[in-house]
Amino acid sequence: MTWFAKVAAVFLVVLAVVGAVAWVNFLDRYIAASDARMRIGDNVGYQSVTIPAVTSPDQTVVIGVQFLLRNPSGIAIDILHITYRFYMDNLTDTRAFAEKSASIFVVAGGFFPPAGYVVGPHTTASVWGNATVFGATQPTQLARLNLTFSGRYFPIIDASLVYEVHGTLIIERVLGIEFATSGGIVPYGS
Repeated sequence: MTWFAKVAAVFLVVLAVVGAVAWVNFLDRYIAASDARMRIGDNVGYQSVTIPAVTSPDQTVVIGVQFLLRNPSGIAIDILHITYRFYMDNLTDTRAFAEKSASIFVVAGGFFPPAGYVVGPHTTASVWGNATVFGATQPTQLARLNLTFSGRYFPIIDASLVYEVHGTLIIERVLGIEFATSGGIVPYGS
């Protein structure tokens, strides 16, 4: 066997080993990504909602929604954004939500990190998504926001999460993350 044949044989062995390692790594990431995609939807929700008391007709009000995301999978995910639509329920309007949603909608908001917000494997993240109502230019929205019953707000939130499986190009969306309270929320600062 010539030296050229020996070098070629060694090169082919090294190439085969590198290819096998790359294939195993790819397969492992694909399995982990599939695991993340199957389990994230059931592990995202709300931790709290904060709404300040409205004290002035031209007040700027910042609504805070704290989202909780548990990552039970073995691979990190990057939160690209969480968007939501904020409604204030009118308990005297007994129509179904779909029928009254336009009349109780207040504002859209969300959590928009400049780069993906990384949630490691088997960890939990808590992030705040804000929405702002400018009373001076949005008096109708401020009036809808300032609807209380027995001194409590009854918000309804419909959100969606867009995330990327870390280190991949797999982008997923979780729709229908909903929050509604039966006991209401006391405005803070009142």
